[in-house]
Amino acid sequence: MFRHRIDIQKRTRVFDGEGYIYDWATIDTVWAHISPVSAKERLEWQKLDVTVTHKISLRPYPGIDRVDHRLKFRGRVFTIVSILNPKEMGRRLDLICNEGA
Repeated sequence: MFRHRIDIQKRTRVFDGEGYIYDWATIDTVWAHISPVSAKERLEWQKLDVTVTHKISLRPYPGIDRVDHRLKFRGRVFTIVSILNPKEMGRRLDLICNEGA
């Protein structure tokens, strides 16, 4: 099921000599499954005024959140819109994402 290697990146604060800026640093590389969302799913999210393009599933990752983390796969960047724990089983996370945002 998990056949894609993705980078989990965290927003970090870096001193650039004049002040602090925010940048992204890869903190881990994990196995995941990436799939585009269906037209039906896309319409459901649009009702909430949210743009989504992909669902990325991975094993539970402690501390991941949608504000300070993003995913990268082969140069493509995915912003996390929502994090779902299917059936509250704790076996995988479904990250609802927007590519390129």
